[in-house]
Amino acid sequence: MNSKLIKKEKMANGIVLTYSDDSKNITGDRCLVRLLCKITSPLLPWMEEVIDGCGAERQFVQNEMKSGLRHELSWERNFVDEKEKDECLAELQRRAHDVHDYLTNAEFLSRLFYKRLAELKEMYNCRNDLADVGQSGDEPVDFSACFSRATKIECE
Repeated sequence: MNSKLIKKEKMANGIVLTYSDDSKNITGDRCLVRLLCKITSPLLPWMEEVIDGCGAERQFVQNEMKSGLRHELSWERNFVDEKEKDECLAELQRRAHDVHDYLTNAEFLSRLFYKRLAELKEMYNCRNDLADVGQSGDEPVDFSACFSRATKIECE
């Protein structure tokens, strides 16, 4: 898909918001109208301190976050008449503007960081669980270790 840059802006909290038109033709005179917002932020000193305080997964988290935080939001409408595409895209931009204040808030960046950190820690732990799968020799491969952590989290 060829994205067309609409706007790129750097916010006071350090994040960069990049809005692009990610629309495409579906069939005939109909198209998918999609507004994509990419949110990026370099790792801030307080984030690096939190990562340095991680246990065994510290190196994994550092490698995954070395390029900073990234997040994407999108707004879309499907099967829009080509003649109404520009009007529809303008409406999606108005909707995106409604969350602009939240995205530029320092609390958003903090929540995004801690959410991504938790995801990476879980990914690291699951990867270690998978390393033990199938190590028992002639026995059938048992993948239950892959799902045991998810069950524990739901029950808590």
